[in-house]
Amino acid sequence: MRGEKFQELRRGLVGRAKGRVLEIGIGSGLNLPFYGCEVETVTGIDPSETGLVLAEKNAQIAPINVDLIQGGAEQVPSSDATYDTVVSTWTLCSVENVDVVVAEIHRVLKPGGQFLFLEHGLATDQAVARWQHRLTPLMRKLAGGCHLNRPLDKQIAASLLNIDRMETGYLLPGPRPFVNNFMGSALRS
Repeated sequence: MRGEKFQELRRGLVGRAKGRVLEIGIGSGLNLPFYGCEVETVTGIDPSETGLVLAEKNAQIAPINVDLIQGGAEQVPSSDATYDTVVSTWTLCSVENVDVVVAEIHRVLKPGGQFLFLEHGLATDQAVARWQHRLTPLMRKLAGGCHLNRPLDKQIAASLLNIDRMETGYLLPGPRPFVNNFMGSALRS
């Protein structure tokens, strides 16, 4: 997820963050170079100790202050209405329960705060969706619990967050079962 097109999508999404930011699934910190001058601080949470070691190295050269926490997005150790922005890039496919995580995002966002997301998931093309259903058991084992077949657009839309904008489709080059993405923002009212 380091290729040029991935970087372009990350830059466009993450560059819209502002204020106090929570990044769920920060991993190795690939988004850190793309946070702009409107960001005060970034708190990154990830369950992987190995990923956080790599994120710490990226945080040292990031243009902003970064605080890293080992843990899951299902229980963010922050007070209600703490963050102006929550960012998630290719994370919701691998969490245990999307609805719980999205409710937690709603809880930690300030009123008027934004959830910026770039996620892959279930395609509307039924032939592609069939392949996603077939491949998901293998992907879950090989790719950190990744579910190719989650209807993340519908799951976010069904939450307490209000979708502000969403672009869907094959936003990256590659085999279609792997590159159907949902990119956009949702607001906490």
